[in-house]
Amino acid sequence: MKIRNQIVFRRKALSISLVVLFFFSLISCAENPSNLFVGIWTIDSVYYQDRDISNEISLNVIAFEENQKVLLPGIKDKLISKKDRQGTWRVDSNGFLIIFSKNQFFDGKATYCFKNNDEELLRVVIQTDSLYLEATKFFSKYDSFGSPPCNIKNGNR
Repeated sequence: MKIRNQIVFRRKALSISLVVLFFFSLISCAENPSNLFVGIWTIDSVYYQDRDISNEISLNVIAFEENQKVLLPGIKDKLISKKDRQGTWRVDSNGFLIIFSKNQFFDGKATYCFKNNDEELLRVVIQTDSLYLEATKFFSKYDSFGSPPCNIKNGNR
């Protein structure tokens, strides 16, 4: 009987530990913007130096990878090679999105704001001194991320 009680106690402790671990992982996903960026984003609108460049990008997708690599769209007749479309990214301690790339359209320090669209998909606005971009994340539901962070003061174009 004593051994059986120990087994039951260990199972309950393991179950509680798993529930607590799951809860904290959900909280960390919602509070860590790096986790929100990871994935494939469809570019809905993109402006460079206040000029719409939607028709100039080679692909309307940005892919942020967990390993801090990013695949950016090329710019037709300017930056189309694979090395121009690759880069690295991170969210710094001040909450800025930093993209390092040979593609000067996307290279630099940006503010960002996560929000939802009418279909409740996760959206992001990314803004630098020269770039304004809105994108929608593939296979995402806004409500599953809690209340995402927003650090853009003027996110409407």
